Amino acid sequence: MTASARKPSHALTPFAIKAVSIASLGGILFGYDLGVISVALPQLTTRFNLTSTQQETVVSILYVGGSLGAVAGGSLCDFAGRKLTILLTDVMFITGALWLATSQSYAGLLAGRLVVGFAVAVSGCADVCYLHEISPPGLRGAIVSCNEACISLGFLLAYGLGFCWNGAHDEEEDVDGGDSWRILFGLSSVIALVQLLGMTLGNMPESPVWLLSRGLVSEAETAVMNIYECRSLKEARVVMAECGMIHEALDLSSVPPLARRHSRPDGKRMRELSRCGDVETVMENELEDSFSCAPYTNMMERDQDHESVKNSNRESLRTLVVDYNVMGNQTPLHNSSSSQSRKNPTTNVLQEQLPPENSRTHILFTELRTYHRQAISVTFLAAAQQFTGHANVLNFAPEIFRQAGLTDSSAYASTLGLGVVKFIVTCVVIYKIDGKDGGGGRRPLLLGGMSMICVGLLLLCVMFGYSNNYDENDYDPSLAAKAVSVVGTLGVVIGYATSFGPLTWLLTSEMFPSETRGRALGMSTVITYACAAMVSYTFLSLQETFQNPAMPFGVYLVLTLGAAVLVYFGIPETNTKSPDDIQRCMADMVLW
Repeated sequence: MTASARKPSHALTPFAIKAVSIASLGGILFGYDLGVISVALPQLTTRFNLTSTQQETVVSILYVGGSLGAVAGGSLCDFAGRKLTILLTDVMFITGALWLATSQSYAGLLAGRLVVGFAVAVSGCADVCYLHEISPPGLRGAIVSCNEACISLGFLLAYGLGFCWNGAHDEEEDVDGGDSWRILFGLSSVIALVQLLGMTLGNMPESPVWLLSRGLVSEAETAVMNIYECRSLKEARVVMAECGMIHEALDLSSVPPLARRHSRPDGKRMRELSRCGDVETVMENELEDSFSCAPYTNMMERDQDHESVKNSNRESLRTLVVDYNVMGNQTPLHNSSSSQSRKNPTTNVLQEQLPPENSRTHILFTELRTYHRQAISVTFLAAAQQFTGHANVLNFAPEIFRQAGLTDSSAYASTLGLGVVKFIVTCVVIYKIDGKDGGGGRRPLLLGGMSMICVGLLLLCVMFGYSNNYDENDYDPSLAAKAVSVVGTLGVVIGYATSFGPLTWLLTSEMFPSETRGRALGMSTVITYACAAMVSYTFLSLQETFQNPAMPFGVYLVLTLGAAVLVYFGIPETNTKSPDDIQRCMADMVLW
């Protein structure tokens, strides 16, 4: 292999692009299954004679299923692996979609939505972990946020199909559901089937980080060679070092006692390393061989890069070998005496960090104590993103536009417009999210987006709020008022797309190390769906109770303003920072 043939570890290869695209189909499923209820709900209401409470239940039951799925999602993702978890969610998506498409009763709708909600939550955990761990560090923020872009694309797809089937009908001409809502629900199974076939027939690898954490070193090297199109094991090891996969795998391998009982370390590879001598010799040989295949313009540049990577990974490589001993291998991996091994401080530190397998509760509380600021922040962000009311603006968009005086066709067209704007803005944010100029910081985007949400909610409050005794039959707003309603909903959608949408999951993945990332995403997802269920279940009820559509928007406005203040004083910039760096930054902020 020539020196110029080596690809830098920060480059996206064609195979990596394919892997990211297939994994991101879970985001399309997420958005589609959330958005499809918006365009199907009017027909369902007519077909099954749904009351306002039943409409809220049909919408919110998906989030109840999401809460249940998120409880198991994080642990399932860490235990079974990212790829297998994605495949399992595809099966659940197909089951739920076909159940909905063939439903003959209100109870059948609820059951199907519950299954789909469970799949959505588990898929969210697995997709984010998989995307995070197969992506180069320099592009990780943008790639993880591709999941949000695909969520927006899923919404756009659902709104576009809804407009094609329903937008041309006047209310009196619209059939009582017909079969169009069945087709809309059933199309979700097609997307899930595409992802299922893509992951299996496309030979998508398991996450290299997860494989390393289980001691499957050869499989991890093979996965890296495929993802980054390396031409030798030496080059793959350089990529693993440059991308920090060993550090993340060490973190992840210390997590689950349950998973460690079922892990199968790669004994052949470890025995090969053991024959090379002690750990320091192994490390030197690995790096020396790896850097011999890397391109450098001069020897000084090579030596400086060699020394930098060697220093940063010395402890990681040593601990990886020691960790294999701790995980159950009975053969020493290096030719040192037992007395020397007992004196090895790295071994002692690692063994002290590995708690007994019957103390999982102790592990949880230890992690919470270590990262308590991050845990509180993630909990807060997960709840705050739902109390902006963004989900209700999307789920009940046609109803909101009808309340504002728009005709059915105009309501569906405006809903489609929301989907288009949401997708475009999300793509722009992803392009900028890792930039080094002013547009790349997480914190400015989060605060700016929340401010825009507040403006949009304020406009909706003003538009609906001047009527103290709202009556939909007698309500005839002016053209300007209708325009304000559209602008207000756009403000909420654009603000969310630049803040909570791409950043909630990204911040969660950045605030926690690998050993807790899966469970942190699971915890965040549980809270998100629990709050979403609460918000969705009370939207129409608040409007009917106070006889004014402005009431829920006023509540969301107050909550979002309070959340913006807490973000300003409590959440630092996380771009390019490690979890420990973020923890130190948070300790210096006013809130903490």
